[in-house]
Amino acid sequence: MILVAAFAVWASAIDARRRELPNRLLGPMALAALGCQVLRQWGVGALPWLPWLSRISWRLAPPSVCAALALALALGLWTIEALRRRRGLPAGLGFGDVKLACAWTLALGSWGVLALALGCAAGGAAALARHRATFPLGPYLTALALAIALALAI
Repeated sequence: MILVAAFAVWASAIDARRRELPNRLLGPMALAALGCQVLRQWGVGALPWLPWLSRISWRLAPPSVCAALALALALGLWTIEALRRRRGLPAGLGFGDVKLACAWTLALGSWGVLALALGCAAGGAAALARHRATFPLGPYLTALALAIALALAI
C-alpha cells in the first residue's frame, strides 16, 4: 500500500502543476494495488512484517470484489467520458482521473469509490471558491483516499 500511495502522491503533484496524470506513474500504481490484493488473497496480510496490511485487510471487500469494482468503475467512467467527448461536450473527468480512481478502487474497494465521490465534491467546492470552471482531481482524490486508508488502518 505504501507503493500505491507513493505513486499516487507523485502523480497528483504532477496533476496539480500540469493538469495531467502520467501513465508512467498510474501503471505502476495499479500494479502495486494489484500486488496488495494478491497478497491479501494469499493470506500474507497476517505476516508480522506487514502489520498495516493485516489491520486494513479485514475492513476491505474480498480481492476479487475490489478488482471487479475497479473494472466496473473503469468501464462506466470511460463510457461516460467517451460519450461526452463524442457529443462535443467539455471534458468532465480526464482519462487520467479515471485511471487514478480505478487504481484507488482496486486498492481500497468500495472505499475508493467513496474517495472519488468526496474528491469530486471537495475539488468542486475549491473550484467554486476560486471562481474556476475546472480543477485537477488527482490531488483531492489522493488526499481523501489516503485519509480513508489511514482511518481504516487505525
